[in-house]
Amino acid sequence: MGILSGGCGYRVRGFPKDSLIIGKGSIAIGKFKNETPHSRVGIILGEKIKDTLVANGYAGNFDVGGDYVISGNVQELNEQPVGFSEERLGLEYEISCLVSLELIETGTGQTIFNLENYQDTSTYYRGVDPSYSRTNRDKAIEFVLEKISIRFVDFIKEM
Repeated sequence: MGILSGGCGYRVRGFPKDSLIIGKGSIAIGKFKNETPHSRVGIILGEKIKDTLVANGYAGNFDVGGDYVISGNVQELNEQPVGFSEERLGLEYEISCLVSLELIETGTGQTIFNLENYQDTSTYYRGVDPSYSRTNRDKAIEFVLEKISIRFVDFIKEM
C-alpha cells in the first residue's frame, strides 16, 4: 500500500492492480452521502464519475452488484465572494467542494483505493438577474464535481 500526501491535506491510498479502465469487471456507482444542504450534489458527483470513466475508455458495465463499488461522501460545499464591485458587492464567487471517495472490491470488501478529504474549487460570476446567477452557480457546482471525478478516475485508471 502506498500513501501520497498532497499540499491540500488530502490523502491517496491504493493497491496496484490491473487497470479497471481496460480490465474486466463491472463497477457499481454507489449513492454518495451528502453532508451539504445542496440536495443533488451526491447524484451529480455519481453521474460525473460515470461519465469520466466512460470518457477514459471504461467499456464495462455499471451493474448495481458490480465487482467494484465506488462510494463516498460530499462533506462540504462552500461558497464565498472573491471579487467585488466598487460598492463592495460580491461579483465573483468561489465554490469549494470537499469529498472522500473510495473504490471497494465487492467480493472481499477490501478498499482498493481511497481519496480522503480532497478539495477542489471553481468560480462563477453573479449578476443582477437571479436566474443568470443561479445558472452560473449550478454550472460552477457541476464543474467542480467534474474536476473531482477526473482526479479520482485519473488515480484509479493507473491502478
